[in-house]
Order: sequence, then C-alpha cells, then structure tokens
Amino acid sequence: MDITYWNRAAACYDDDIFSVLRNDRNGVLLRAMERVANPRGVAGDLGCGSGIILPEVARRFGKVHAIDLSPKLVEIARASCRRFTNIEYGAADLSRRGKALAALPKLDVVVNVNVLIAESRPLREAILDNLIRALRPGGHLLLVVPSLESVLWTAARLAEWNRRRRTPRLPDKVLDSKRAREGIVKIEGVPTKHYLREELESELSQRGLKLCALEKIEYHWDTEFDEAPKWMGTPFPWDWMCLAQRSKK
Repeated sequence: MDITYWNRAAACYDDDIFSVLRNDRNGVLLRAMERVANPRGVAGDLGCGSGIILPEVARRFGKVHAIDLSPKLVEIARASCRRFTNIEYGAADLSRRGKALAALPKLDVVVNVNVLIAESRPLREAILDNLIRALRPGGHLLLVVPSLESVLWTAARLAEWNRRRRTPRLPDKVLDSKRAREGIVKIEGVPTKHYLREELESELSQRGLKLCALEKIEYHWDTEFDEAPKWMGTPFPWDWMCLAQRSKK
C-alpha cells in the first residue's frame, strides 16, 4: 500500500476519486446501510478516504471507527465530519496481516467501498481477511467493488457509438491483455482489479461468509463518457454491492 501516493492525492481526492454515494442512481448503498443500521451498534468505515460516506454511517450507528491508510485523508475526513461526535479516527494499513485493526473493538458492520482494487492478489486477500477478522460473530460486511461485466458492457456500448459516428473514440477502461483472466483493467493506464459476480460470491463463501444481498449500484452513462448519447439508456454501468454476514459461531 503506497501511503505516499495517497497522501499526495489527498488535496484533490474529492475531485479525482469517483464517489459511489454521489453517483448511485437508485440509492442501493444507502438501502444496504439502512438494512444493517443499529443505533446502539459499532461500525467501521474502513478505507474511509476523505469521509464522503462517513456522515451516512454515523447517522445509523452509535459508534463509528473511520480508518484510512493516509493520515492526511483521515484529517480531511475528521474536519468534514466534525459535527459528528460518535466517530473515532485512525490511520492504518489494512493489508498488514494481524496488526492493521488490532486496536479496534469487534465491529457489528464493516463498510468498505472500492478499496479491494489493487492489482496484487496477495494484497487484496490480506485486506479482505482483515475486514472479516474485524467483524464480531454475526456481523455484516458491506462491500462495494468494480464490476468486470460492466467494463465489457461499456466497451460494447462504446463500439456501437463508434459505429454510429465518423470519429471513433478510445475507451478509458481497457482490459489488460496479459491479465484479463485476473480481471485487471487499466483505467487511464492504472491497473485496477474488477470482479465477476460469481468470483465475488466465491471469494466470500470461501471465507465462511453468508451472502445476504448482491446488487448492482448503477451509474449514469455520463460517468463513463462525456456527453453520452441518450439512446444508450438501460442497462447502465455498475459496481457490485455485496452484503455478507460472518458466521455467528
């Protein structure tokens, strides 16, 4: 995990990093939060970034722990959420096995939005294992990850658009030709992990989690293309939202 990169990115984070919450067409993320809301419960926004979704978590739980790799992002989150007195903040590398979240109490709910996107499988596995380890027995993981199916659908829509006009445009998201089977997509040249629905189900079930919900978080086409034509319509591009429960034993 590159703490230097994210500290540098902190100043422009909200402009440069896509916001799931702000672009969610149908409010899927908030409905999932509401499903597991507990005014007496303890939640963690693990990988909180600049704190965009923190207010929504804080409104639904008695206590919230906001953790990010970058101390600068944690300070931005603290400043933007200062009206909430039920949030505690900390900086930690979520990929450090056994150490990242050791100081936290066991959590009723872990929220993790588009953090499991590194190209390194061992790094992703370490993060996911730590997220699950942070849950109390019976606790819930609310996970959002990029969809590989959506990348393929977006490419098909772009191909159709290019057939209808004289000046073709190149895609912003391109499957890595050498690592397509791994779901690695280059977004403006940056290798980023994307997930098949069945792959996500398998990853969670192998770790003993029970799947409660798996839904699309849809976005408008203008999140993929400038001045997207109206004919594109539905189905829209999407991320996967997964709600899973840790065993109660």
